[in-house]
Amino acid sequence: MISKIMSLAKKQLALTMGIVLAATVLSGCAGQKLGKQTVVVKHYPQCYRPIGDLREAAKKVNQATAAGAIFGAITGAAIAYSQSGGNKAEIAKGAIAGGLSGAGLGYLISSEVQAMDQAERFRTYIQAMDMDVGNLKQAVAAAKMANNCYDKEYKLLAKNAKAGRVPQPELAERVKEIQDGSNDAMTILKNYSDGSEQAASTYDQVIAMERDRPDKASNTLIRSVTQKKTQHAAQIKDAAKTHDLLARNVERYQSLRDINTY
Repeated sequence: MISKIMSLAKKQLALTMGIVLAATVLSGCAGQKLGKQTVVVKHYPQCYRPIGDLREAAKKVNQATAAGAIFGAITGAAIAYSQSGGNKAEIAKGAIAGGLSGAGLGYLISSEVQAMDQAERFRTYIQAMDMDVGNLKQAVAAAKMANNCYDKEYKLLAKNAKAGRVPQPELAERVKEIQDGSNDAMTILKNYSDGSEQAASTYDQVIAMERDRPDKASNTLIRSVTQKKTQHAAQIKDAAKTHDLLARNVERYQSLRDINTY
């Protein structure tokens, strides 16, 4: 049994690598897409913590993605073997589905996925969209928390500076940290948003493909995907609004002259 499972699962590893690449490009959550940390955290670690936690989580996902996809392919094959009595086609499908689960966002438009039965395809679409929305929602939440914290600290800094309680060198250092931390949050949020916008075009393609298939999906199934896409679009819009808010605040932080306006 083990040798049969391993043999069939290995045949799916080329697909798995494609899944890994798709997950990296479309989810926007791989560590290297977040860019280098540009802020020196000294005075406001509590403000940068949400972004730092996001970076750490993304790094772990990036490290685990390939291994997770390969493990998922083998596990999926094993489950399918036990459930199908050794049917090769079912084992292969199990390896594909397991690889998708391990990799994150699926390789939705591949011939292997499109060869799945209708119910299985739509489960895969929904799972991928839920994961993408969840990733972006986490990024938006982290950016909002960082923004609220930095803005609060900036206003407090302005008040103390106006009262002459902050030496000029320290004042400049603190403002720079607030600026850099906010810029870092903006960069990360943009990278997540860019990945989700790429994913949105894939979801459009998937819906178009389903409408053109001979085994045309029911309106209920199509609606289930379009509703998820609406949620996805709303999350992208929220990310854009949060990015714009950060940008406005960063502009306000640009000059130390702003300190005198409080």
